[in-house]
Amino acid sequence: MLLSRGTRVFLSWLFSSHQSLLLSRNGKSSLFSKVGLQRGPWTAIEDTLLIDYIRAHGQGNWRYLPKKAGLLRCGKSCRLRWMNYLRPGIKRGNFTADEDDLIIRLRSLLGNRGRSLLEGFQGGLIMR
Repeated sequence: MLLSRGTRVFLSWLFSSHQSLLLSRNGKSSLFSKVGLQRGPWTAIEDTLLIDYIRAHGQGNWRYLPKKAGLLRCGKSCRLRWMNYLRPGIKRGNFTADEDDLIIRLRSLLGNRGRSLLEGFQGGLIMR
């Protein structure tokens, strides 16, 4: 579909100067407000900003956290980075022999109910 020059000029003006007015039906920011966000691998500086902010203010609302912390990331990206990589006490690597035995015993007792299996681990479990 070809647009007239006037329509193209109007749309470029609208998208560039009125991004904050473009909201979806549920009141959240639309795709246009995500322009300029950082993508790709996280840097050490971004990790430090996120860790320092969460230590000072807690986890709070992930949607507004990036702006308050001075990050150019979306809230989902910050939440996933914190939960999967930066959170204190997170365990990485292979299961220990004790953990393997516990998984086997819980599986024999509970069957395939995964949620019950995860509750058997102290402090939760991240699948490795």
